[in-house]
Order: sequence, then C-alpha cells, then structure tokens
Amino acid sequence: MSNHPIDLAANTVIAAPAHHVLHRDYETRGVLQLQNVGPWKYAADNRTEVLCCTFCVDDGPVKLWLPGDPVPPEFLEAARDPGWWVCAHNAQFELAIEHLIMRRRHGWPKISLRQQRCQLSLNWSPRRWSSNTRRTGRVSGSWS
Repeated sequence: MSNHPIDLAANTVIAAPAHHVLHRDYETRGVLQLQNVGPWKYAADNRTEVLCCTFCVDDGPVKLWLPGDPVPPEFLEAARDPGWWVCAHNAQFELAIEHLIMRRRHGWPKISLRQQRCQLSLNWSPRRWSSNTRRTGRVSGSWS
C-alpha cells in the first residue's frame, strides 16, 4: 500500500498516511448466489454465515479468526483509531459482511467508512498490492 496522500478511490486528499493498515478477507457460505444478488442482499440473508476471516496488520503475519473466537484486538484498535486504514480486495463485500453479520452476530466494532480502502476500485495491479493483501486471500483460499 502506498503512503501517497491522495485516495484514488475517493478522489480526495488524505491529511496523513495511515498509522497502520489492516488487511482482511472473509470466507462465507450461503444459499443465495452472491453474483446474482450482490453483497448486501447476500449478507442480509440469515442463512449466510462466515466460515473464517484471515487478516494481518501492515506486513505482519497473517492470522485466522474462526466463529466462536473473540474479536481480534486489531479490529478493536482500527475502530478506535481513525488513523488506521482497513483494506480489502473487494471492500463492498467485506463492508456488507462486517455490517450485517460480524457486528450483529459476533460483536465486531464499527469501523468508519472513511478508513475503508478498496484495492479493486483502485484498479491496482496485483504486483503493486502489499504482500499481505495477497497472502490473506491466498491463505483463506479465495485467490489462486
């Protein structure tokens, strides 16, 4: 992730680079077809469940959260400190899952939309993504 002071996805100038970057990737199972209904309807369906979340901070090790585990302190810190960025390859999906499943069913904190970064919307080449963004997806099995 670049520390460039312009958020290309939002076309706005950011006052300062992030203190830390939390990368995350959710793996889910549901009855609805995500590609047919979109992330918000998919996440709103009570039959959709989160199987796991892989995440890491900056270039740190990739960690695994499973249902029944406590909320990772990294998510609590990101919610508390507006200087953190929270990134995903397709942030709309992660936002829907966090808002409609993780917060309601698992007690996760709300992280401001201003902190969210979507690498898909930035149209970055995978070579330019941080190594941990690639690793979180690879560990959870969502990317080849």
